[in-house]
Amino acid sequence: MTDQTNGADPVLSPEEALRRSEAQNRAIVEQAVDAILTADATGTILSANRAAERLLGYAPNELVGRPIDILMPVGTSHGGYLGRYLSTLKPHVVGIGREVTARRRDGVEIPVWLTLSDVDLPGFRIFVAMLRDIAAAKEAERVLLAAKTAIELADRAKTVFLSNMSHELRTPLNGILGFADLLRRRLDGKPGDPLALNCIEEIRQSGELLLANVNDLLEIATIEAGRNELEESLVDVAELVVSCLRLIAKRAERGRLTVALTPPGELPPLMADPRALKQSLLHLLSNAVKFTPEGGRIGIATGLDGAGDLLIEVQDTGCGITEEQMETVFQPFVQGEEGLTRSYEGIGLGLTLAKSMVEQHGGSLAIRSQAGAGTAVTVRLPKTRFLAV
Repeated sequence: MTDQTNGADPVLSPEEALRRSEAQNRAIVEQAVDAILTADATGTILSANRAAERLLGYAPNELVGRPIDILMPVGTSHGGYLGRYLSTLKPHVVGIGREVTARRRDGVEIPVWLTLSDVDLPGFRIFVAMLRDIAAAKEAERVLLAAKTAIELADRAKTVFLSNMSHELRTPLNGILGFADLLRRRLDGKPGDPLALNCIEEIRQSGELLLANVNDLLEIATIEAGRNELEESLVDVAELVVSCLRLIAKRAERGRLTVALTPPGELPPLMADPRALKQSLLHLLSNAVKFTPEGGRIGIATGLDGAGDLLIEVQDTGCGITEEQMETVFQPFVQGEEGLTRSYEGIGLGLTLAKSMVEQHGGSLAIRSQAGAGTAVTVRLPKTRFLAV
């Protein structure tokens, strides 16, 4: 007789408590999302929940009493795994989660994640298998891999195209520039049509701009293809900076810009690729000239920071960069203005190339800017590149 006084839970007999516990455990197993099967040491299935029957296509209780091998691809035997485990206690499947292939009742093979546990109870031993359908995850993985492969192939094709086109364009461009220069020198100082001279000069400047863009395309293609290797030698930083300013001076003069150089002081020789470093600085100076209106100022300063790293900073009083533009400013083919009506020449590779070349040296490139108030771009190269520190 049970005691039900004071509203307390009834006292259950051991048999009733066991029955309820088993019913509760069975309900939990039946409600599980994953497929759960139990098998004995011979590999005979003892039970299967509803999720297992749905996943594997079997009717309720149709799996009970059958060998677990019916769920495996032909030629595979879990019974053998279980036997080896019991004799050696060395896990091959037991206690190790792994991806396996399961065979449905209709013979279709599906990928599942299998977790197999060994339950050693008094008087008998069972194995609990939990199967999770990973077909959707595998398909998503396949789609992502295919997309990644397609992107890599497209990127490789783009790189090859840019490289081939750059080479093809440079040959006729060099011819155009050569003949324009020849005509200019033959007419220079001689009486003639001023309009013809102006046209020849325009042809030459346009050709040089186009050649510079083609060279940038070839450079970015080489970098992306991983074929751009540094050719390092000792570099005099002060001499390199002055050389860059000399090359940019005419463009700055045409734009009526003031050019300022802050003397770097005494610096030890730098181990670097002079061509790459010079090209990086020319890209930064060219941008400074391009984006600074008449009457503005550009400058370059060189020195060491507190840690002994080399700093080369290019400043301008130009249009500056907005916060929104700053997020994409290092992306290739991006400029401050978009569309066919933009005011500035170029194809938007200068900063991308400068950053890539500086990073190849183990350095970094940083920008400080404010819209309408100018920009400062700082190249930092590690002190380890100095011959002596």
